[in-house]
Amino acid sequence: MNYSFGTRAVPRAADSEVVIRVLRSYEVLALMEATPGLSDLLTEAIEHAVLVFGISASLFVLEPDDDDGSLFLTIQTDLSVDEAHHLLDDVFDDWWLQHCNRAGGKLAVGLSFA
Repeated sequence: MNYSFGTRAVPRAADSEVVIRVLRSYEVLALMEATPGLSDLLTEAIEHAVLVFGISASLFVLEPDDDDGSLFLTIQTDLSVDEAHHLLDDVFDDWWLQHCNRAGGKLAVGLSFA
């Protein structure tokens, strides 16, 4: 998968797409530049979430977290709360727990509901 950050749609399949919306992009880019490997980890996180959530995750929002100077990646989905939390647990168990140390505390992942 190829991703470019901004508000552009990213091809995922013939009939679906993923949109990554970046809020306060200057702050996001500054943090990504200051944290080696964060952009690669972010791309991998989105790719894994797309694999787990499928077409039910069509929008990702990336924004700075004012409280601790990290990035927060929100997966927006139209699934039920229970289904979405189950899939997020799968993301954490299958991928995030093995890679979260690479984030250096600078990336968190959560859900929002459409």
